[in-house]
Amino acid sequence: MDARREAGMAAMNPGSVHGLGSGVVHGHGLVDRLVQRHGSSAAHNPGLAQRPRPSLAHGPGLAQKPGSNLARRIAHSLALKLAHGQRAGPVQWRCGSASARRAHPVMIFPTLILRAIILWGGILWAAILCATALSAQPTPAPKPDPSFPFSTEIEDFARADEAGPAVRDAVLFLGSSSIRLWNIRSGFPGRPTVNRGFGGATTPDILHYYPRLRPRATPHAVVVYAGENDLAAGAKPDAIARNILTLIGKLRADYPRARIALLSLKPSPIRWTLWPGMTAINRIVSGRARAAGFAYLDVGSVLLAGDGLPDASLFRSDGLHMNDRGYALWNRLVGAWLETEPLRAQPTARRP
Repeated sequence: MDARREAGMAAMNPGSVHGLGSGVVHGHGLVDRLVQRHGSSAAHNPGLAQRPRPSLAHGPGLAQKPGSNLARRIAHSLALKLAHGQRAGPVQWRCGSASARRAHPVMIFPTLILRAIILWGGILWAAILCATALSAQPTPAPKPDPSFPFSTEIEDFARADEAGPAVRDAVLFLGSSSIRLWNIRSGFPGRPTVNRGFGGATTPDILHYYPRLRPRATPHAVVVYAGENDLAAGAKPDAIARNILTLIGKLRADYPRARIALLSLKPSPIRWTLWPGMTAINRIVSGRARAAGFAYLDVGSVLLAGDGLPDASLFRSDGLHMNDRGYALWNRLVGAWLETEPLRAQPTARRP
């Protein structure tokens, strides 16, 4: 009993422990003297042999004081081991109670880091999976000309020209969707025709693609419908009229012998509020018809009902494009204009 008390006093004596190096050696020598005095093994002291081996985990003072001086705890453990005849080795200590482990920052901080790594790792993995799924979806091929949304339609015209021989002495129909949806082959049987209408086109669009809209062979006549989409897009009537006259001027310069007819803008149920602007455009271009060398055909009046409103029975369900009944009226008006002069064959150009 005296040996253990003296060993504990030596271990707790600040004067005999000066750190993890020399202090332990000094404490070791002191314990050796204590062991020589009271016995060098546990066999000489049955009381010591019957007690469980003390450790920092069982030490009441050490287990409940995680913040105590580390040097004192190491020296204390060495002294107790030497008193029981154990070899002095590296001391492994831990906080004994669960409450001490929870309160100790050395245990809490790595746990928080590990949880944060797992959380952000899961978020990153989910983002990678989403990006992979999106990249796997087929991407639509971009159109060749992103500034103008009709490149595909224009290329279709070019492929149609290359697929067969040039259509000679044809009637060229040029304009927007009112031209594209017009079944001109059945509407004008016996006459060669070329359709160069593309839906949603404005007059600037037609001017932009004009060189690629021209057929391979010189047409006998040209029928134009343009300007309605310009007005729907917010353009002013006078600016629209100028663009239409510019297009007519290009056609007249390229085809000086061809007959050219400009169709008036048509009223429709869905765009009835634009009708005042349409009548202003019709008035401007009709006044320039004789000087510019083209015929102006009023194809809008026949689409009005007795009450002065657009006849809904002549239009499709969208209220914008005409149905077969509406196009039948246009076939009659344009056909009458074409019949005013017999079709004359153009001389075949000799190839060099």
